[in-house]
Amino acid sequence: MAELEKIGLLDKPHTSAGRIPSAQGYRYYVDELLNYNDISMQEIKYIQTQLATKVNQIEDLTKIATSTLSEITHYTSVGIGPRVASQNIEEVKFVL
Repeated sequence: MAELEKIGLLDKPHTSAGRIPSAQGYRYYVDELLNYNDISMQEIKYIQTQLATKVNQIEDLTKIATSTLSEITHYTSVGIGPRVASQNIEEVKFVL
């Protein structure tokens, strides 16, 4: 943390405060977040294989989709499903 503060990516507003990202830190984060590579054919096949798994519950599909997305992107993913009595899945989309 001290090293990130030295290079200007973190600020400590006052003595008893925790460190927060500086404007430069936010800029670096956004630039790196937007710097993505095209998805490979191997990754496409992996995603297709994972999503082809038969599931009976939306929760299971959400778990498969989010874990697959995390594995491909190396980022944390969160999935939220609907709260309904009857659930029919029509389509799954990844937004990158």
